[in-house]
Amino acid sequence: MKVYQIPVGPMQNFSYIVEDESTHEAIVIDPSWDLEKLTE
Repeated sequence: MKVYQIPVGPMQNFSYIVEDESTHEAIVIDPSWDLEKLTE
């Protein structure tokens, strides 16, 4: 499992992506402002 912490939005709030390394499936936790940036 990998966890990515990504600052997004004008306030640089943290969003998280949790990825299963074997299946490459992922979930986004607290997408805040910019979901498009997180899904790239």
